[in-house]
Amino acid sequence: MTSTTALPEEVAEALGRDLADRRYRPGDRLPTEQALAARFGVSRAVVREAISRLKSDGLVVSQRGSGLFAATTAPRSFRIDAGALTDRSEVLAVFELREAVEEAAAALAAERRSDEQLGAIARAHAAMEAATDCGQAGIEAVEADIAFHRAIAEATGNARFTAFVGFLGDSLAGAIRTARAGIDPATAKRVTVAEHASILAAIAARNPRAARRAARAHLRGARQRLGL
Repeated sequence: MTSTTALPEEVAEALGRDLADRRYRPGDRLPTEQALAARFGVSRAVVREAISRLKSDGLVVSQRGSGLFAATTAPRSFRIDAGALTDRSEVLAVFELREAVEEAAAALAAERRSDEQLGAIARAHAAMEAATDCGQAGIEAVEADIAFHRAIAEATGNARFTAFVGFLGDSLAGAIRTARAGIDPATAKRVTVAEHASILAAIAARNPRAARRAARAHLRGARQRLGL
């Protein structure tokens, strides 16, 4: 395996071939993150991102407290091909979709969130602040970013938002890293943490309009950093 950016995709492709070849049959439990990391010679963070991609394609499912399993149902009909995200127009289309969904999610979260759900959003934001790998290869920072948006979706109380925002985040992990690649890591961290802090503050204040505006500003900022 070569560059850090390509590692999750390579691991996901290898595991996808294992699933296609029935090395793991539907319902079979997959090896642990630690075992997969040892097999591929990568970090557990790389394995988690690879697994996220397989989840977004409906190829694997997780069961709380039990681990990862090969899916027993057909892959999802709606999917975003990671290879297609090298095309500028496709990335823009996905970001426009994400903007519409996540603005609405932030507004609903501001209206409906519980104190526990607000705490989950705040913890994800704290993880973003604590991440040290905020450049293009920043897998930990991207994981925290995705966790932040997923926690907002969960705070809507609408399982469809949770599933779809999670799907978009898993699909866009590489694009999120690319959005940070044009600026130095310190600036990337400062900008993204500040944008997410505005969303968090609006949700904490139970202000749907401010939450929607903050989510829009963040996603449009990400688009600008991608040159879209």
